[in-house]
Amino acid sequence: MTSLYLYDNQLTGSIPSQLDNLSNLEFLSLSDNKLCGEIPVELKNLSNISSLKLDNNHLTASDSELIAWLDSHNPGWKTTQTSCPAALFLLTRYSVTENGGQVSITVIRVGNGAISVNYATTDGTATAGSDYIQSTGTLSWADGDSTNKTITITIIDDDTFENSETFINPETFTITLTSPINGAILDNATIIINENDPFDCTAVTEIPSTECEVLVALYNSTDGPILYYK
Repeated sequence: MTSLYLYDNQLTGSIPSQLDNLSNLEFLSLSDNKLCGEIPVELKNLSNISSLKLDNNHLTASDSELIAWLDSHNPGWKTTQTSCPAALFLLTRYSVTENGGQVSITVIRVGNGAISVNYATTDGTATAGSDYIQSTGTLSWADGDSTNKTITITIIDDDTFENSETFINPETFTITLTSPINGAILDNATIIINENDPFDCTAVTEIPSTECEVLVALYNSTDGPILYYK
């Protein structure tokens, strides 16, 4: 193996020291994930590396030789790292149909010991009270408890197609994890509400209604929202 690209995959946990067994590796990208902890010193044994990307994680390094090696292969890597949060969302994007009833958000613990995090929803183009039920609360883990926690949010179904709920730009809102100690933001996730009411082609003026109906049929038969956001 000469190339390993795992960037932007919402990976959690730590970088395994066994990566140095990939002795032929030339390109390694683990950037834009949720990796935490100390970077294994074994990584500098990858003598054939010509491109390394570890940006935008929660990684640290203390070995001076490793730091020098990282700086030479991925300049500025350290400036993009943030502290390991106590907990994170399993996914950063969730999709639900307007008549789906509820959406379940999974939260995983990352920190050690007994920990707690607060959560709260925030309006986007979707509005609490008309599109979803606002949700706030606290999640807590006892020392040694590694089970995932679930936040359930109720989605409100209406019976009309709203102009703001377009197929390409469905309504969204955000849920945020924060530290109960200092209020620092730990993670965010976006919830996408896909419209389920019939689209009214008579309101479209840019193209003939017959063409509009064909496009809507194509969208519906190909699971439009899933394909667009996958």
